[in-house]
Amino acid sequence: MLRKNGSRFPVELSAAVSTDAEGQRAIVIVARDLTEQKRTEEALKEHEELSQKIISAAMEGFWMLDLEGNLVDVNEAYCRMSGYSRQELLSLHTSDVEVNEASPKLVGQHIQRIIQSGSDRFESCHRCKDGRIIEVEVIATFLKLRECYVFAFMRDITERKQAEQLLRASQERFRQLAENIGEVFWISNPAKSEMIYISPGYEEIWDGPAKACTPRR
Repeated sequence: MLRKNGSRFPVELSAAVSTDAEGQRAIVIVARDLTEQKRTEEALKEHEELSQKIISAAMEGFWMLDLEGNLVDVNEAYCRMSGYSRQELLSLHTSDVEVNEASPKLVGQHIQRIIQSGSDRFESCHRCKDGRIIEVEVIATFLKLRECYVFAFMRDITERKQAEQLLRASQERFRQLAENIGEVFWISNPAKSEMIYISPGYEEIWDGPAKACTPRR
């Protein structure tokens, strides 16, 4: 419709037939100004489009799940991470890629815990399209929009976990070497003012606790 100044505005029209006391029939039309409603809808649409662009451009993987555990949205980062296309992922259930929760029942139980607490942060393993297993750190949040969903952001921590495992193996090899070698050796800081490690051989040779020769500050 047109305002007095010539500008257009959206309206909702409803019409009904009315009969007066003399039997004259007329059509009654009621117009409702929808300007504010349309502004709100457009602002919401812009916000949703912006949110989608941010999620799509994110470096971390993203899932949106319904409360049954079905994947209803994913971003490009997770497609690259898993090797699946977006269309393939949207046909899957969480349990199809989850290694630690490989059944709909387990997934459903976890979703209920997230609903009750509002969010959860945990580590898990996902099976990629080519069969590889990757380790992921997940932050999941329960959100109630027009419907209820679980939003999950995740990052691949496989390399970090492998590095941690190698470090633990190296430390174990060092411990076994240190405990079984007869000679004495030690590790100090660069200034040689503090002993970081003294092998058990010290106690056998000098018959005293190794910490006794460690400088204290």
